[in-house]
Order: sequence, then structure tokens, then C-alpha cells
Amino acid sequence: MGVRSLVRSVGAAAFHPREARQIAWLSPDVRHLALETVASVKPPNLYRLAGTFGILTKHYAGLASRNALPDPEKALRWPDGLAGVCAELSAPTLRAAYARGLYPSSQIGPQTWWAPAMRMVLFIENFHRAECAAAAETQGPPRYL
Repeated sequence: MGVRSLVRSVGAAAFHPREARQIAWLSPDVRHLALETVASVKPPNLYRLAGTFGILTKHYAGLASRNALPDPEKALRWPDGLAGVCAELSAPTLRAAYARGLYPSSQIGPQTWWAPAMRMVLFIENFHRAECAAAAETQGPPRYL
């Protein structure tokens, strides 16, 4: 299969999931990378590229602090909440990031910090476990048929 027909097949699979059989021969990792790359340039996602490119450029050019966590108040609006690139994901760094409202995430490319404007916060004192969940826990591990 030539490069041109491969690109056409990946594009067809990304925009029309029924066409995924055309690239079934690719390894799962390569298929995931190809589909994520094509999906990132779909028209609704194109406007996100400028902000993402700016943050990545600052990080790799050394203009952003490598060890400091980004400021969640300066997170981008598009894509919603992109705050910076992760330098490390140690337990102390994650605790500090969560305390500031930063969350690590990545689909493709480098690991990034996110601080979306809208996010869920669960306060332990307000947590209520349903009775059916409590009953299920006392029955032991789940059995699968």
C-alpha cells in the first residue's frame, strides 16, 4: 500500500468509523496514533492548534520553567484549560498540582497540565454511598460469566 492510499484510508477511518476495516492491518499503537493525528486536524479542532503550539514552543524553547507548575489562572480558553507541559509526574508533584486545580492528561504528544474552567469537585463530607453499592461490596469480588 502506498503512502497516499494509506493516508486516504486513515482519513476515511477517522471521519467514517465504518471504514476502520481499511486500516485494521496496522498495529493498535500505530492505528491509534494515526487516528488521533487525523482527528486533531478536523475542522472543529483546528482553532486549538495555535494555543497548543504556543505552549509547546515556550516549553521546548526553555521560556517556561521546567520544574514549576503552571498557573491555572493563566490556562488557555481554547483548548479549554490547557495550562502547560508536564516535566515530571512524581507523587509530590501530583499532590501539589491537584491542590492547585491542575490535572495531567494527554491523548497524543507530550503529557500536559489542564485546568478547565468547569470541573467537578467532590467534598468528602457531602459524599453519600448508595445502599446497593454498600451491599455489593460485602458480597466479595464481582464474578464475570
